[in-house]
Formats: sequence, C-alpha cells, structure tokens
Amino acid sequence: MSLKKLRYFEYFDEESFFDGKRFKVVGKQAWTDYKTKNIIGTKLEVAIFVDKTDYGCEDGEVVSNIYEKLVFKVPKDIDISMEVEVKPVNAICTIYGDYRNQLSIVCDDIEIVGK
Repeated sequence: MSLKKLRYFEYFDEESFFDGKRFKVVGKQAWTDYKTKNIIGTKLEVAIFVDKTDYGCEDGEVVSNIYEKLVFKVPKDIDISMEVEVKPVNAICTIYGDYRNQLSIVCDDIEIVGK
C-alpha cells in the first residue's frame, strides 16, 4: 500500500481524509498482538472504490487513491462478507513509513453501509 499526498494530513484529520471515499471489504484476518501473539481483534482489508476527497492540489494536478488498499484494525471479532461496503467508526490514524505514505487505522468498530 503506497498512498499519495498523506503529508497534507500530517495532523491527521480522519474526517477530511475519509470524506468522499467509499470502501469495500476485500480481505479479513485475525489481528494479533506482536509480542504475545494473542488475538486482539480483526484486521479488515478494504479497497477504496470511490475517491472524491479534496487533496488540495493546484495547477491542474490530479490525485486519487482509488483502488488503493487500507487495513481497518478493529478490537473485536467481526463476521463480514467480502465486497460489503463499510466505513470506519471512531478511527484513529497514524502516518508512518520512510516516505510518510503509509497509514495505520485503528477503529472502535465498522459500520456496514446500505444495510
């Protein structure tokens, strides 16, 4: 996953980043604690299938993260089907990586959209 223009969200404004985006579940696995290996929740891999977010571009530059994948880490077991549209609930995001283009997302829960 290599997202573009994350530096514009350094103070990470989750609401602005998620605004204009829609996500579908494309994978699911257990979220385990690195040290203890205990299961602490669920990691949902989602793909951005709509991206109308304003990235603050100028001079006609076009930026989109459509089809990029993200992982929503949720501290509980979630039973969900693939390709279901979801959105994060109370997400806390952290930018990391050598190029500050990686995003860690921990949510209280996920909401199924359109159900």
